[in-house]
This record gives sequence, C-alpha cells and structure tokens, in this order.
Amino acid sequence: MGKSFTRADIIAMHTAPTAIEIPDWDATFYLRKWTAQERSDFLVALQIPIVDGVADTSKLTIDTINVQMSQLVALTLCDESGKRLYTTSEEDLAELNTMEADVLTALYTASAKLNGLQGEAAVKEELKNSEATPKSDSTSS
Repeated sequence: MGKSFTRADIIAMHTAPTAIEIPDWDATFYLRKWTAQERSDFLVALQIPIVDGVADTSKLTIDTINVQMSQLVALTLCDESGKRLYTTSEEDLAELNTMEADVLTALYTASAKLNGLQGEAAVKEELKNSEATPKSDSTSS
C-alpha cells in the first residue's frame, strides 16, 4: 500500500521540471506542469471543452493555435527549479514570438503533451503504454 498523504503533503507536491533538448540550439529547456487553475484558465481562454477528462483539441484552427502558442509556452517554460521564465504579458508573448518557428513549435508541442493537451487518441495511447510499464516501488521527496 502506498504512502498516506496529508493536505499539506498534497499541496507541497510538485513534479520536477521536464528537460527537452533542442538540437538546433544545442540547448536544454525545462518545462513545468501547470497547476489545475493554470490549465483551466488556459482552456477557458481558448474555449477548449473537456471530454471524458481530456482536453478536446480536435476543433482548434491553425489561427487559434498560432495566437495561443506563445501563451502556452510562456506558462510552461521554466528554469531547472521550476520557476517560470515568462509571464503572459503582451511584452513577454511578443518576445517569445521572435523565437525561431521550429524551436517555438518544438516547445509548444512538448508543453502541450506535458500538460494533457495532445488530444484523446494520444492520451489513450499514453494510458495504454503506462499500464504496460512496471511501476517502481520507490518514493521520492
């Protein structure tokens, strides 16, 4: 049986940032998972419905994606400790929009996947794969 958690334990828990390599820049970027509130705010701003607990991104248009790409990256891009590097201010979003398109797209794609915005088919595949992967008995603090 797993560890029992208190309210304080649950609120204090955060997943470590995920590293993503961008070979074109010979760089490592760090991405963080959103809080439930950040995810809800982002989905509401995009008017993305939740279907069976998964963001249904099937009806997003390319224009909607282009408008929101920098915002998604701004909410996710962080330093090694998980501190966000950008806000969603107009100035920060404009700065992100000056990034090379393929690099911003790679960060956007990884950020969307990390935060559950990759679509129902990908989520089902991910769940299937996680069921096939043995779980570790070790815990970390």
